[in-house]
Amino acid sequence: WKWERLVEKMDDYNGRSEYNPEKHNVIEKIYRYCDEDGKLLYEKVRYKGKGFRIRRPDPNNPEEFIWNLKGVIRLPYLLPKWKDSEKVIICEGEKDADAMNALSFSATSTSFGAKSSWSKDLNPWFKNKIVYICYDVDDNGRTGTKIVAEALMNVAKSVSIITLPSDKEKYDISDYIDEVNGDKTAIERLF
Repeated sequence: WKWERLVEKMDDYNGRSEYNPEKHNVIEKIYRYCDEDGKLLYEKVRYKGKGFRIRRPDPNNPEEFIWNLKGVIRLPYLLPKWKDSEKVIICEGEKDADAMNALSFSATSTSFGAKSSWSKDLNPWFKNKIVYICYDVDDNGRTGTKIVAEALMNVAKSVSIITLPSDKEKYDISDYIDEVNGDKTAIERLF
């Protein structure tokens, strides 16, 4: 019974129905995960201080959310925007995917981050695509890059790893975009 009591007390990554968002920091950003037709399936909520929670619409009360992913299919971020593209860039986080999409690149990420294993449920979305992986410059990013590359090697048309031009820990594609002032030509040279 000790294990059951521990589980009851846990506030794990997938959330719990009794989760109270008012106890957390102010919401900074909401990343919407939609199916290929644009229907919202779940959201990743970013709080000030870089805390994250996952929630899904309550099917019985459209104005409310349930703070878990029970029964929800995991999808790549911004799927409707890039599903028909031949090339797609997989970034470590939504912030980077948003930055690349703002410059008209087809980019995505997952709600799991580099620390998590790649879900094979995502593989079909990358079938026969030219995939570029662009994770952060740190141990988690390097590990995540290898996991994603291995998962997609026999699925995608090709898989390439983008090496960012910095040794600075936590450096990401958004940092590079800032450094080159959004110059698309400079960014394209990375591919």
